[in-house]
Amino acid sequence: MTVTVTVIAIGTTTAVTATRRSSSRGVFTTLRGARTRMLLVFSAMRCGIAIVALALTVTGCTKKSQEPAAAPTVGSVVSETPSAAATPSPKPAMCPGEVKGGNAPSQDALKAWLCQDNAGLQKHLNDAARDQMKAVPRDIDLQWTFVSCGGAAGSTYCTYRNALGSDLIFRILSQTPDRVVEVKFDRTLFPNNAEQYTRHFLAAWLADNTPRMRALSSASVTSFATSHSKPAAGYTVTLSPSEVWIFEVESSGADYRFVLQGQLGRANAITELNSL
Repeated sequence: MTVTVTVIAIGTTTAVTATRRSSSRGVFTTLRGARTRMLLVFSAMRCGIAIVALALTVTGCTKKSQEPAAAPTVGSVVSETPSAAATPSPKPAMCPGEVKGGNAPSQDALKAWLCQDNAGLQKHLNDAARDQMKAVPRDIDLQWTFVSCGGAAGSTYCTYRNALGSDLIFRILSQTPDRVVEVKFDRTLFPNNAEQYTRHFLAAWLADNTPRMRALSSASVTSFATSHSKPAAGYTVTLSPSEVWIFEVESSGADYRFVLQGQLGRANAITELNSL
């Protein structure tokens, strides 16, 4: 007897033909073998479908992660860290010093010089005074304090002083009170000559220039001088024989002895001041 078995699985036709020319028992054996093969085919196909589905899922994820960013449109800006453009801040005026007190136009002229303000210098000083102002060296103390103003012969003289006793004197004419016509610079010096050094101190003492006296001596010497009478005009300065610089200052008023043991050419060379 001949038995033909045909198995169809998802679009795929699988023909299993078993031929037995024996007994019916052989037919059932053939059928059982065909069934076993059919189950194996179904199992393989099901695994194949699962594998295909997994592959599609992985492929879909991969494509999603690899999607390129949208191309920028015309006129757009691509940047890693976009930010608004910074606005530059204005530069501060170059004013390294300070002016305390005083009045126009001398105060304004001094401030213009400190700030290197050419327009201000043009406004507050005439041509001659402007040139004199520009000639003042800037390697000095630039903290200026108003001292006083005084009039003489149709002019007003206003003095400003720095921490080391250097003076700037501004002259203003009565007929042109809004402009400075002359500038004088009286700088504190540290002479290498002992007598000149002593005379420089004496001139500061007579002019009540305490900062200059302090720069040439010490706090104790300056305190002694300001608490005693000044030498009278016409004083003499005489060197006394000694291993150190000692000068005797005599006048019609008080007499004093100066001792210089500090280094000449530098500040604080005068170390002692005593009455005779």
